[in-house]
Amino acid sequence: MSTNLQSKRASLPEPEAQLDAKAVAADQQDVQSTMTAPHTEEQAAKVDEAQPTVVEARQDMVIAKEEVFGPVIAAIGYDEPEEAVALANDNPYGLSAYVYSRDVSQVLTVSRRLQAGRVLVNGAPPPYPSIPEGGRKASGYGRDQGPESLDGYLDTKAVIITAE
Repeated sequence: MSTNLQSKRASLPEPEAQLDAKAVAADQQDVQSTMTAPHTEEQAAKVDEAQPTVVEARQDMVIAKEEVFGPVIAAIGYDEPEEAVALANDNPYGLSAYVYSRDVSQVLTVSRRLQAGRVLVNGAPPPYPSIPEGGRKASGYGRDQGPESLDGYLDTKAVIITAE
């Protein structure tokens, strides 16, 4: 059985459209562990969302290669920051990346190399309307929010006059 994560969303009311992270994990072979949030499936059904789930994944798994819209994390181990950047960039999507570190210099180095529209460091703050948001690669082009969101409506022209 193959699961197409792109066609499923965690917050849609139709049960068939809900992201079933356990089914995605079960679809993969050799899944080492899956951890879900400490609430029951009955409670999750009441709020009509998928249970938050962390899957210890490998780079070749569907859950690591698809853009999952739901409370799901595919955690992949690494030894060096360069390996983490290579793993993160090795997929067709680039909406968001998360970096956890106390070393600001390392965070800035890694952030520059990540092919993502935004990089969130040490967690996800609430959305700020003045900060542009958008993806890279197959996650889309252009930006919502912030002054950059106006670029799609502009037809910019440069006029350069050379004095004689």
